[in-house]
Amino acid sequence: MPLQYVAEVVSGLKLDDGNLNTWKNGVVRIIKRYIKNGTESKNTCEFCGAKLVYSEGCLKCEACGKYSKCG
Repeated sequence: MPLQYVAEVVSGLKLDDGNLNTWKNGVVRIIKRYIKNGTESKNTCEFCGAKLVYSEGCLKCEACGKYSKCG
């Protein structure tokens, strides 16, 4: 399974325990470091609707540049 999908699945987990949420966020942050720059995500930009891409461990919109989310 490609790393970007693993990161998206883990980040989408709904955990009630605060300790598990902290663990989840840490795991996602580490996984994202190993996703190649330019890899497309299934997520889209909330401003222009373009596909988001991974860059330096963050999800960014290369089309309009208005969206960026790290961690």
